[in-house]
Amino acid sequence: MSRLAPLLLLPLLGCPDQKMDSGTPPSDSQEGPADEPSVDITAPVSGTVVAADTALVFSAQVSDAQSPESVLQYDWSSSLDGPLATQTTLKSTAAWFSVPSGLSAGEHELQLVVTDPDGDAGSDSVTVTAE
Repeated sequence: MSRLAPLLLLPLLGCPDQKMDSGTPPSDSQEGPADEPSVDITAPVSGTVVAADTALVFSAQVSDAQSPESVLQYDWSSSLDGPLATQTTLKSTAAWFSVPSGLSAGEHELQLVVTDPDGDAGSDSVTVTAE
């Protein structure tokens, strides 16, 4: 049985006469979190209380291993006010936008969904109360 053990390792190490497609990496049919953009809302922080109907600035740190930040789709939304913005100002990996009219009164779950050109999406959310 010990003579067979090295043969079992050959598929893991690769076979010298095995033909490989030199132009295309092997397809990975399982997509995982590493394929999604990384999203972290940095302001406002969860639990913040803001004045209703007052200008507010939102910011986040965003990165994607496969795509530059400039080609990502940014969708900011509120559980009470609906879509807030799809246009985002970028500087390096920081993304931000402002809501000149502010948020309506109430507790909002604010969410940023970032989608890369392959359709992979990452998101983050915070809860903010507007009074």
